[in-house]
Amino acid sequence: YIYGNMGAYPSDVGPLPQHANLSHHVDVLARNLASLIPSPDFSGLCVLDFERTRADWNSTSPVMRARSLLDAGNDTSLAIVQYESAIKTFMMATIETVRQVRPGCQVGWLNYPRSSYPHAVTPQWDQYCAAHPDICWGFNKPGDGPGTGYLGPGAAAQRAFNDKLHWLWDALDVITGVIYMTVGGETTVADTAAYVHSHVAEAVRLQQGSQARGGRSKLVVSVTWLLYDDVVDHQKAPQFLSASDATVVLSQPLAAEADGVLLWGHLNSSLGATGNNTVAAHNTYLQKTVAPIV
Repeated sequence: YIYGNMGAYPSDVGPLPQHANLSHHVDVLARNLASLIPSPDFSGLCVLDFERTRADWNSTSPVMRARSLLDAGNDTSLAIVQYESAIKTFMMATIETVRQVRPGCQVGWLNYPRSSYPHAVTPQWDQYCAAHPDICWGFNKPGDGPGTGYLGPGAAAQRAFNDKLHWLWDALDVITGVIYMTVGGETTVADTAAYVHSHVAEAVRLQQGSQARGGRSKLVVSVTWLLYDDVVDHQKAPQFLSASDATVVLSQPLAAEADGVLLWGHLNSSLGATGNNTVAAHNTYLQKTVAPIV
């Protein structure tokens, strides 16, 4: 994983992509990559986790859109062109820098194509949506089965945004969409499977299109997490996926013709750490739940 703080990438609080220092970003990234991946002969997945400042206008943050609009004199069409052109330059330079510094990297960019994260229909989620309306449009409505994500009312619009990004799919070696679950038990296994399958199928569609154009994309690897993503309560009490949900996130990507599954995780390895987000708890969960599924 190559996180956004590895470079000087544009963000909501820094310079807009239209005015950011590209050469400085590339220099910082190159230095940090050499430290992050010490071996020049490294060979494997290198996943860029630069999520918020997105490749397309619609998917980036409201803050970034508002600032870009102001910068363009409130001309929306001009703001979109300026923003998308600038961020494309940054993304392409980031990808090429990874390849130059570590040629054995198979480069992916996390959460492309864009994912919708399923959420239970609760008062807490309604409050979260009121505070974060950009998260809760039709593509990312509550629930996780038919009617959500790439099965729902926002699917056609999001596919159209994805189709504008041929340059990105053709530049990446691996397409690394994300599949996260939230608190379990609200939906049927069949609905959860439909949600996962549709997201992976979209990544496969984009990869196959890139292949047909002669692009670089060779693989689809779905990124998942063995804990529920509790965005509303900020992971106050991390919970492992149920056996049924773990089965879905491990098997459905392959059923949708992905080439593999990548498990993300950030464990507390401090002495005396307790709870599920620890090495000991993960070892037990892997042995008792994940190994039998695999």
